[in-house]
This record gives sequence, structure tokens and C-alpha cells, in this order.
Amino acid sequence: MSNTMKQVVLLFLFSPDFSMTMVNPRVLVLISFLLLTLASPSAYSQLLVEDEFSGSGLVNQEIWRLPFGGDGAFLGRTELRHDRANDYPSVVNGAVRMQLDTFRDDGTGQSTGLFFGSELQTKRNFVVAGGLSLDVRCRLVNPVGGLVGGVFLFDVQRNNPAGVLVRDEIDFELISNDPNEIFTNFWNEGTFFGADASGTPASISPGGGFDLTEFQDYRIDWLPDRIDWFVNEQLVRSQTSGVADDPMNFRLNLWAPDAFFSNAFNGNLQPAGNAGQNENFEFEVDRVAITQINTDRSPNLLVNSSFEDSSAEAIVNLNNGGNVDTSATGNWFTFNNVFSSTVSAN
Repeated sequence: MSNTMKQVVLLFLFSPDFSMTMVNPRVLVLISFLLLTLASPSAYSQLLVEDEFSGSGLVNQEIWRLPFGGDGAFLGRTELRHDRANDYPSVVNGAVRMQLDTFRDDGTGQSTGLFFGSELQTKRNFVVAGGLSLDVRCRLVNPVGGLVGGVFLFDVQRNNPAGVLVRDEIDFELISNDPNEIFTNFWNEGTFFGADASGTPASISPGGGFDLTEFQDYRIDWLPDRIDWFVNEQLVRSQTSGVADDPMNFRLNLWAPDAFFSNAFNGNLQPAGNAGQNENFEFEVDRVAITQINTDRSPNLLVNSSFEDSSAEAIVNLNNGGNVDTSATGNWFTFNNVFSSTVSAN
């Protein structure tokens, strides 16, 4: 309730002309509700991250970072750009342009046999606390079949149990195989191999002329007991069991999957054999906003906002090939990075 409305209610109640006998019983119920509202601490939202991708030049590196190198720079049949000196995507005409090339040079002019895609990750990591709302406006540009534009929350990975790497994740995926549908998925303590590696997917037809190649508004509301997916303010999916609860950062990417992701794979799309055969595809993102919901409940940010860590323990793990230290079961790790810091999920 606004402060102005509160003042009006109080002036009405304490007016010398006011008498309870004057009031309709339904109005009394309304007054009782308003009095409870006045007495209760109000929950409110707080905008944590917003990027309108205005102007031109490289994307804002105070908000975004690239994947680290190593195994985490590969996804399906795609190597993700990860050279900080050269690979940050550009902002053009009010949108960031994520690129995918069908040719990837192995350094000698030959093809690596992979696609060369893009990913951006927020430097901040978030926990669910009272709730988190993620708003994104984006589109695929002139795609062919076999491409995925990812809009998703992804957790810092950890071992549970020792030696088994698990993740939490909440996705929108723009799959070019069917431009009139949107793909959703989520994991809670999901492994990368085995029966639950595919998560709990659902492909949805929003209707109303929905087309992935046009700018659409996508929203994920991540709550302690529920996940809601919205397209253009229309609720298209709600999940109340197995809700993700680990800390996550936000990511955007453009990549080409292998046959394991059967909904998105297209065998007609193949890596180019040489630079002259290269094709380029784009995923445009016009806006990203991340809002903390119900901020009265608990803090919503982790202490380590940068994801960078140069501690001795990190160096030890790096010297061990970047492998997760299985003796540290229960600790949180940065995805595609060495050990960061032990933090609380709430």
C-alpha cells in the first residue's frame, strides 16, 4: 500500500465525524484488511542487475564475463568464445549480438570440426531467498535448424556425493528447429550423465503468432517453492516439485548441440571445412533485468560477487588440471573455474 493511501485510511478512521454504525459491513472487512496491511512490514522488490545494451561497443564487462577456458568452454558440438582480449560480443543498435560461426580455425588454418559459439555469464551469483525474477527480451536472427539460444540460470557446481558433479539449472531455450515453440527445462541436483541428465523438459507453443525470430519477452520467476515461466507476460509453465535451490548465475549463449539434445539437434547443420565455407548466425538480446523479490525475507546475493579467486587453494586445484577437490564435498565451486569460496545458500 502506498503511503498516500495509508494516510487517507488513517484520516478517515480518526475523523470526528466517523462512526462504525455509519459503515457498510463489507467496508468494515476492507478496513480490517487495510489495518492489517498497515501493521505488517511490507515486502518489496529490488533491481539487482539491469542491462539495456544501449549505445555501441563491447558489452559491459562490469556485469558480464566470458567462460573460462578448458572443458567448460565446450558445449555440444560447440567451442564457446573465451578469449577475454578478443571475444567479448558487441552491442549494436541497442542489442548485444551473440555470434556462432560454422568454421573454427585450429590455429593452422584448418577446421577443428567444431562450431564457434558465444556465451556471457553474470559476474554476480544469486540465491533464491524470497524469490528472484529474471526478465529477458531476445530473438534468433535468420537461423537455420540446429541452433540454440540459451536464456538460463546455472549453478556453481559441487560434488554430491563425493566424485559426482551435480548442478541446478532453470532454462528458456530458443530452439531453431521449431521457431513457433519455446523450450523450458530445469534441474535440481542433476547429474551430467545418466537417467536425470536430460532434466525435466517441456516444449511449449505460446500461440498468438509466436515466433522465435521476433523479439519476445521471457521471464522466469524463481521462488523457494515454485518456478514459473512466462512468455510475453503469459504464464506458460509452473513447477512446484524438485525446485532448484542452489546458488546460480545468469547466462546467455548461442550454440549447436549434438544428438544427445535430440529436440535441438539437426544433422543438416555441420561445421565448415574451411574459412571460405563459414556461415555466421546471431542471437540478439535487447534487455536483461534481474530483480530480487520479497527482500524482507533474507539477503539474495553471495559474498563473492566477482567469481575470481587467486587463493592458494585455487592455485592448487588449477595445478591439478582444474579438477574439483573431492575431499571438499559440500563446498560451492564456480562453474568452469577452480575453487572459489564456501558460502551459504541462504
